[in-house]
Amino acid sequence: MLRDVKGESVAVSRPAIITLTTDFGTQDGYVGAMAGVILSQCPEARVVAITHDVPPHDLQAGAWALRNAWPWFPTGTVHVVVVDPGVGSERRGILVRARGQTFIAPDNGIIPEALGGTTLDEVRELGNPAARAKTASATFHGRDVFAWAAGWLAAGNDWSALGSPVPPSELVTLPDRSPLVERDGERLIVVGAVMIADRFGNLVTTIGNDLLPRQLGASEPRVFVNRERVPFRRTFSDVEPGQAVAYLGSSGLLEIAVNQRSAVARFGTNPAIRVVVRKR
Repeated sequence: MLRDVKGESVAVSRPAIITLTTDFGTQDGYVGAMAGVILSQCPEARVVAITHDVPPHDLQAGAWALRNAWPWFPTGTVHVVVVDPGVGSERRGILVRARGQTFIAPDNGIIPEALGGTTLDEVRELGNPAARAKTASATFHGRDVFAWAAGWLAAGNDWSALGSPVPPSELVTLPDRSPLVERDGERLIVVGAVMIADRFGNLVTTIGNDLLPRQLGASEPRVFVNRERVPFRRTFSDVEPGQAVAYLGSSGLLEIAVNQRSAVARFGTNPAIRVVVRKR
């Protein structure tokens, strides 16, 4: 807060924060073009890259990157997410508002996946011609539709004018990969899969930390990747270099790593990898 000449406190609006998450990479200038259309409309905006290294067309990986980052941004942040294998098709663009933040993306499942169980406060279709390039390329909606809409908002326009409301239940979602709880004789087991591998080769599973104690009642469960037993520990260094380890990652999901090595090289990343957690 600042104070005026009378000593009264006055609110000061900070520059808009706009994040970009794409599969564009950084060698072709596509990311720069998106930043350009934002800054042309609002030179004071702060454009922040979450990542541009999402594997091409990989919606799950894009959602994972956004999921790890967006909760740490301040209220009012606008997140532009362009992993868009359906660019130029009839798939719609959407604006989603949740927990005081705004998300602009194709309606292809990436936003619901990134937000998880977060309540969606508002969903709108991007339908206002004033909030996009006058001549939009059929192959670069990241620049001409999504980044343009973000810049339009940063310039002070009302998000409700972007387009018509859409029921949240109508949004496209990615296939459900929730873990299963099964019975092995008299014991319950949790069966999950590998959702994604990070750049260190660690395998992030679909099993959340809330499921383990609730279903198994064990603080140190027995973890198997396919049929190999993997010790459950607090962190990587709790096992020797080259040894596999299961642990709860910073995202709250069960992860599999090989200390100072790659779990991908050891187990692969096939979605069919079976991760089983049993009670001791």
